[in-house]
Amino acid sequence: MFADAPTVLIPSFYPELSSSRVLVMDFVDGIKASHLEELERNGLDCTVIAERGAQFILRQIFQHGFFHADPHSGNILVLEDNVIAPLDYGMVGNLDESTIEALGSVLAGIIHKDTNRILRAFDALGITHDVGNRIALRTDINSFVSQYYEVPLQELQVSDLLKEVFEISRSHQVTLPSNLSLMLKALVTVEGLGRLLYPDFDMVSEVRPYVNRIMLRRYDPRRRFRDLLNVFDDFSNLVEELPQGVRDTLRKVNAGELRIQFEHRNLEKLTSEFNQSSNRISSAVIIAALIIGSSLVMQVSSGPSLFGFPLVGVIGYLIASVLGLMLLWNIFRSRR
Repeated sequence: MFADAPTVLIPSFYPELSSSRVLVMDFVDGIKASHLEELERNGLDCTVIAERGAQFILRQIFQHGFFHADPHSGNILVLEDNVIAPLDYGMVGNLDESTIEALGSVLAGIIHKDTNRILRAFDALGITHDVGNRIALRTDINSFVSQYYEVPLQELQVSDLLKEVFEISRSHQVTLPSNLSLMLKALVTVEGLGRLLYPDFDMVSEVRPYVNRIMLRRYDPRRRFRDLLNVFDDFSNLVEELPQGVRDTLRKVNAGELRIQFEHRNLEKLTSEFNQSSNRISSAVIIAALIIGSSLVMQVSSGPSLFGFPLVGVIGYLIASVLGLMLLWNIFRSRR
C-alpha cells in the first residue's frame, strides 16, 4: 500500500528467518513518536509527523480497507525528514467496500450534522436490524447532532464523535462488529497521538477529503454500471431458479409434505394473565353459586341442623367464606 509513499517506511518481512512464533523484519533505527523533546532536538517537525500519522491510518481505512489496528506511539518510529515507520503488525483489521462507504456516510452525517444520513449508514452497516424502538434511536442521534451544531469543525474530535455516536447505538442494544471496533480503536489512538504531537491538530480536516472521495466514488458511472450488471446477474439467477422452486413447492403440496407453522413471541405473559383472570372468574362464580344455594337451603327446615340452622346451608356458607377470603388474598397479593 505504501510502496510509493516517501513519507512512510514499512519494514520488510523475512519469511525464511521467521516461524509461527518469531516474526523477523527490517531493523528500524528511529525515535518514538511520543518522545517530543528528542524529536525537537533532532530537528523534526511534530506537526508534520501528526499529519503523516493521520494520513497513514486514514488511507488504510478509507482507501484500502486493511489497516494497522494498534498504531500507538510506541509502534511508530520517526526517521530523518519526518518519515514515519509503523511497527508491530500483530493486530490488523479488514473492511469491505460497502462498510467503507457506510463509515464515510456516518462521518459525513456527523460533519454535516445530518441525522438521516447517519441512520441510513447504520442500516447499511447492518447494526440496527434488531433495534426495537427506531424513533428513540433517531431522537438520541438528533440530540447528539444538535449538541455539536454550533461547534466549529476544527474544535471537534473525530474519535470522540464516533465513540459517542456508537455508544448511542449500544444503548439501544446494538452490538458493533469486531472490525468496526478495531477501526474505532485505531482512529482514537491516532488522533490521540496527533494531539500529543500538535495540540491544535485538526483530524476533521484530515478526514474530510476521504469522506468526499467516498461520496464521489459512490456516484462514479463505472461503479453504477457495475452495480447494474450485478443486479442483472442476480435477476438472471432468480429467473433460472424460480421454476425449480415452484415445482418443488407444488410437489410438496401434492404429497401433503408442506406444513405451515406459526410461532408466537412474547405472548406468554398475556396468556398467563388470561389464565389467571379466567381462574378468578370461575372461583367467583362458584362462590356465588354456593352462597345462593346455601341461602335456598336455609329456607328448608328438614334435615340436620346446627344452632337452629340447616347444617348443609351452614357448611355451604363456610366453604364460600373460605374461598372468598382466598380469592381476595390472591387479588391483594398481586395488587391487581
